[in-house]
Amino acid sequence: MYCQNCGKEIPDDARFCPSCGATINNPQNNGSEEMTRSTALVIGLVVTLLFTTLFPLLGLILGIVVVVVIYAAHPKNSDALAGSMIGAAIGFVLGLILFVAFVLSLFMTIFNGMVISP
Repeated sequence: MYCQNCGKEIPDDARFCPSCGATINNPQNNGSEEMTRSTALVIGLVVTLLFTTLFPLLGLILGIVVVVVIYAAHPKNSDALAGSMIGAAIGFVLGLILFVAFVLSLFMTIFNGMVISP
């Protein structure tokens, strides 16, 4: 990569030119913000909760996928990893509770309709 100000060669990860001191607009440096724990927690929670409520096994698999994807995108960010794991776990438990409540209410409705009155 070359400096846009003086034209000298600079390292790809440079933020400033070592020759002239100009600021480098490097697309690798822009937008590389680290994911926070709360953002990862919300992503893990929402994805896992939505799918676990409908299909528990799918929710579990997608929760694991979210954790792996966040870890792959931010391997040195332990906060993002912890947040995604906590969010996925909470989402799975809440989704499972909602799924069980739905199934129980469905069975209760079906069985109450089958009761023969004397």
